[in-house]
Amino acid sequence: MPRRREGTPRATYVRQVRGCGGIAERDSLNGYAPNNLEATDYALWEEYFNADGDEHKEFCDIFGPEHILPNVGEFLDYFMVCKVMASQDFLRAADTVTKKLAKWLMKRGHVSPDEAEIAVEQGTEATHNLPQAEKLGSLFV
Repeated sequence: MPRRREGTPRATYVRQVRGCGGIAERDSLNGYAPNNLEATDYALWEEYFNADGDEHKEFCDIFGPEHILPNVGEFLDYFMVCKVMASQDFLRAADTVTKKLAKWLMKRGHVSPDEAEIAVEQGTEATHNLPQAEKLGSLFV
């Protein structure tokens, strides 16, 4: 978890970090994961995602946890770099979160050990790449 700023109450800080992470993951899956679906699954996603009211469903409402890890690479390599305004500490936390998620999904039988290992490797690479990408991006602002 990223470091808390001095003076920020712990409860507020935890809510902010959890909220930001959840929003980023949801937006990434809703916006980019459908591009990796087969045609029939994409049509199903499109039908429910574009529906109104109670019929509307998010990506994770439609598809199970086995659809998460195949999208980790794009989430870490593109979405976290280009779409999420986050501190370097927050970006470094992506490694820990990705590893824990991959292991949790594997232990529950949602993904294979090979799929989990790929996500763990992507998380490890992100530890080094994401803060560097954020630093480089800040030079252009």
